[in-house]
Amino acid sequence: MHIFWRMTKGQQLAVFYSRI
Repeated sequence: MHIFWRMTKGQQLAVFYSRI
């Protein structure tokens, strides 16, 4: 579960940075 959370967080961060 921790890995899944980390992956989701990483993807969200990547999208957020990409939008900027």
